[in-house]
Amino acid sequence: MGRKFEPEAFDAGKYDTGISVAKAIVALGWCVAGVGLFTLVQDMGDASGALKVALRGGLDVGPLFLFLLPSLGTLVGGLMLVASGQVIRAIFDGANAARQILIITRRAKSRTGSGSAPSQRQPTSDCMRGTSQLRLEVVRLYP
Repeated sequence: MGRKFEPEAFDAGKYDTGISVAKAIVALGWCVAGVGLFTLVQDMGDASGALKVALRGGLDVGPLFLFLLPSLGTLVGGLMLVASGQVIRAIFDGANAARQILIITRRAKSRTGSGSAPSQRQPTSDCMRGTSQLRLEVVRLYP
């Protein structure tokens, strides 16, 4: 029970390229969303001037707001890029966490001495003990 945690075995160095691409997608998404927000504010200023002229002349103001749609589309598209980049990152983080759990379970099995051959398997109570040791080890990793 007095073993030390071995961080090199749990190095999250897998999927580095994928995580970097996900970060780049998120950064690009925030840039696109910023451009969309900037152009939306700018277009709203233009629309307010055109709205005043249209209201004085009694014109229909519905078509005046159609030119806001590209800015709104850019803003929503940027936010969708941010969301997709975060989903990609979450997938890679989940894969890394699953790999770490696999390492922990393999260590727990090697400590209990259970092998792949049926004659070397431990009784059910020992398997449950290994599971509780695994649970304790996971709690130590992620307090």
